[in-house]
Amino acid sequence: MATSVIDVLRSKAEPADMREAALAWAARGFKVFPIAAGTKKPLVADFPAVATGNPDEVRALWTDPVLDGWALPHNVGVLTGGDLLVLDVDTKRGKPGLASLAALELGEPTLTVRTPSGGQHLYFRTEREVANSADHPGPGLDVRGHHGYVLAPGSATDVGRYEIERDAAVAAAPPHLLAQLAAPRERADTAAPATDLDMPEAIERAREFLRTREPAVEGQGGDDWTYRTAAIVKDMGLSAVMALDVMSDWNERCAPPWSVDELEAKVENAFAYGLSAAGSQSVALAFAGIGEIPPPRYIQPQRAPLQWSDDPGGDQPIRWLLKGILPRNGVGIIYGAPKSGKSFVAFDLSARLAAGLPWFNVRTPKEPIGALLLLGEGAGTVRTRLQAFRLAAGTDFPPLAWASVANLSTAAGLAAAREIIADAVAGMASRGLRLGMIVVDTLASALGLEDENSAPEVTAALKALEALAAEFDVAVLGIHHAGKNGQDRGSSAFRAACDVMLAVERSEPVAGQANNHRQISVVLNRNGEGDWSANFTLDRVVLGVDEDGDEITSCTVRPAGASPAELDRREIVMAQFDPCTIHIEGHRLPGDRWGLTRTMLSRRCKEVWDVKDEAAKSAVKRAVAELLRSGRLEEITVTGDKYLVAIDQRIGGDIAAASLF
Repeated sequence: MATSVIDVLRSKAEPADMREAALAWAARGFKVFPIAAGTKKPLVADFPAVATGNPDEVRALWTDPVLDGWALPHNVGVLTGGDLLVLDVDTKRGKPGLASLAALELGEPTLTVRTPSGGQHLYFRTEREVANSADHPGPGLDVRGHHGYVLAPGSATDVGRYEIERDAAVAAAPPHLLAQLAAPRERADTAAPATDLDMPEAIERAREFLRTREPAVEGQGGDDWTYRTAAIVKDMGLSAVMALDVMSDWNERCAPPWSVDELEAKVENAFAYGLSAAGSQSVALAFAGIGEIPPPRYIQPQRAPLQWSDDPGGDQPIRWLLKGILPRNGVGIIYGAPKSGKSFVAFDLSARLAAGLPWFNVRTPKEPIGALLLLGEGAGTVRTRLQAFRLAAGTDFPPLAWASVANLSTAAGLAAAREIIADAVAGMASRGLRLGMIVVDTLASALGLEDENSAPEVTAALKALEALAAEFDVAVLGIHHAGKNGQDRGSSAFRAACDVMLAVERSEPVAGQANNHRQISVVLNRNGEGDWSANFTLDRVVLGVDEDGDEITSCTVRPAGASPAELDRREIVMAQFDPCTIHIEGHRLPGDRWGLTRTMLSRRCKEVWDVKDEAAKSAVKRAVAELLRSGRLEEITVTGDKYLVAIDQRIGGDIAAASLF
């Protein structure tokens, strides 16, 4: 239940006030537990067991264990179930909760709390426990019963504060209301689980996953998305009854929420038709040494849903973490030679996302996004890099988390990583952030591959990273080494299994000039921009001196213009359009113009630069992209073929020859 400065800032009440609010509500006979400040998210793993009405226990839950007596700003959760039910009257997005409430004709007034959105929470005592429900017993009416909860007065969200509207005694639930409410459902699991179910760590892991899981949306594959969500929760080690319970809060965010019967049907289908037994992806199973954890098979249900061309909302845009480059749930690889700066670039991206700062010219999320570094090497340098970034960016320390990992391609290694990620999700949530990116540095050291050239081994390892991206709703960026030819090292499966591949290169030295210019560029992108690139330098930052008087240093990434070598490369490309050259090497086009295809241009530049085919194609691609943007070249289509033509080329005119030849 860690609390950060962000928690305090988000809370709209003094911490002491929130502690008093919790004590006051407990004094009325309710069991309370802590909720993250400014949110509706429980801060405890198993809140039904932690909730208490004992004043000493309540005071302890809202008091800092280190700073004795210091109150914490947690919101106050109220446990429902047992002899307490709360009728939640919802008016958000035009829901008719008030009209449905009036139609119920409940009669005797009862304790009522006004919600920040203008709804109501009506408290009732009941002789029998009831189940949670959504839009039942009427549209806009939800019931909070068995293992449910609501927020107590004094709690606040970004929308506003919960306040007592009618301070009356808690009335008995009217019989005609109880008659419409079901009892909590019990069912026996039909499939033998892979391990013990409903363990505390599995329940907490599932809750953290669901807190950041995107909701299901009607008309956008919501049925399939809910099935997949239930399957993930099942595989984490929960029974059907507990899965239905923990998914109730996630269901509230769905548009519209499923009814209890509908949600139960989705959960039952996941248990009946899923390809793996409950608990097959549990941490406990992995540490028991029972085989290898395969890539989760819940990513695609056994029977894929039938889709139609006229489905409303059928074609949904890709959700991006880095617009046009890295999908929100994608797997990317960034590679480069030693000392190229690839790790610094990945760290800079992580820090800027966490700090809410822009990254080069790429559109990033408007709100800060938490990042986790899983480090197979270099864990000892993170703090110095953080200090350097803080000094260079002029910000406070960005909320980053990191941990050393090894052998992610094994069952134990992958299970340990899942625990680390789950802890990071919880930690980011307590700081008001969503974990959005995981950096694996480097793939070779973190994955523990026996043979980087083995396609099956590489594919299985990257599929595991893809499963982590889907499971935790994050983007995964792996750092990889370049081979002797300057391309990515190892099996071609690295390229086949990722969504985007980025290269970091150090510019060729230019006589008489410092060689600190570098470039990051897209070399493969399945769904986004294929010719993006950015130039940068690594700036040395002195942080102090050690006990021997030697400087403590690190580096930061600074965006820069084109390097001298890059400028030279562009001029070499333009030189291929010199009349003396293009009249021999090029094709004559309509209008007495002359042009080159990209293949022809790459072949020509390969000879000039004396480099390999792939290196020439990559360099020409970047140079041409910039020359097209700057208006020195244009691309036209003639009889189905695309040609590059110099903009200044005129009939019978000359193109100034570059002085490089």
